[in-house]
Amino acid sequence: MKVLIDNELLSADDGVSKLVDVDATDVAREYYRDYAKYVLEYRALPAVEDGLKPVQRRIIYIANQQPKKLMKTAKLSGLVMALHPHGSSSISGAINEMAHPLNVFPLFKTKGNFGGVGFGASADRYTECYLSEAARLNFCQFVDYADYEVGEIGEMEPSSLPTLIPYCMFKGSEGIGIGLSTKVMPLNLIDLIDYYVDYIKHDGKSKKKVRPDVGYVLLETDDWWSQITEYRGRITTSSIVTQISNTTFLVEGLYGRSIDAVINKIDKYDKTFTDGKVGFRNASTTSEKYVFEIYDPSVSPEKLKENLEWATRGNTTFSRVLEEDGNAVYSSFDYTVKKSLECLNRAIDKKIETELDRNRKQLRLYEVLKLCKEKGVFK
Repeated sequence: MKVLIDNELLSADDGVSKLVDVDATDVAREYYRDYAKYVLEYRALPAVEDGLKPVQRRIIYIANQQPKKLMKTAKLSGLVMALHPHGSSSISGAINEMAHPLNVFPLFKTKGNFGGVGFGASADRYTECYLSEAARLNFCQFVDYADYEVGEIGEMEPSSLPTLIPYCMFKGSEGIGIGLSTKVMPLNLIDLIDYYVDYIKHDGKSKKKVRPDVGYVLLETDDWWSQITEYRGRITTSSIVTQISNTTFLVEGLYGRSIDAVINKIDKYDKTFTDGKVGFRNASTTSEKYVFEIYDPSVSPEKLKENLEWATRGNTTFSRVLEEDGNAVYSSFDYTVKKSLECLNRAIDKKIETELDRNRKQLRLYEVLKLCKEKGVFK
């Protein structure tokens, strides 16, 4: 097979493009490997050290350089494009997700509609935001001492942000790489803080446990902690079903499934929802909530509650696949904690050394001035 390729790709001599006889398999392998590495490193997976995907890291990095006052989301998106050459829509979507006011840790102070339960955000020309003080403290305290690299378009940017708590640990993350995917389960932020503090105090050992943060659901897996500490695991969840009157029930939390799927599951085995016997309405505000009301007295409230609990029950699986040095790695909970703290410690060491060097230079200057004064060079 003759193809026009860069000889450098196949380790040829002169590195110029020309027609050469090659095995198509070798070409495909080389290009596929490079593309796979690119997708892992620059698009799909959060990094093991800060829990951020590249677009998220670039947004925080650029937003930290802006004043602490509201600016159009479209303007911030345009600034980020200088580092992230994948279109403004992908950047604006990531900003909306990070700034969502219902997040457990919104990274932006906002003005305008950034979305809610059941509805999306307004166009980025109608919304405004700036990086919150909490986000600056968590991600940008030591950004000047981070490890920098040449990015996709030749500009220097941090390869990871020295963070106190990795973003994907409390926010969760999903992504599809080449031949693999990741689904990081969000964990309770307060529990994570307690775990990190205890981990540092006891030299890498902690007896604290960190619960999943998957909404208003009941954890039904007995060994949920051992599942979470592994890089892959599964927990069983179900919604909280509360009877608020003789004929009315409130369903809270549908992690990993839709309300239509719940109704179809019940209707397949029990015709409770047919012929107008039971109706429901969406009561979602800060989380998914649905009200079910019995219209037909022939429907048993006990039976309806039992069916709702059964229909909302299901297994939630996760696979903590993260990016490390351009490679996809299966990262256990402890390994993620360890790598994030190593990144933070490197930055702190750099800052200490920088400050010491500055103080040494200042001290030498004072010593010279003192010597000059003693010798009568000046009064």
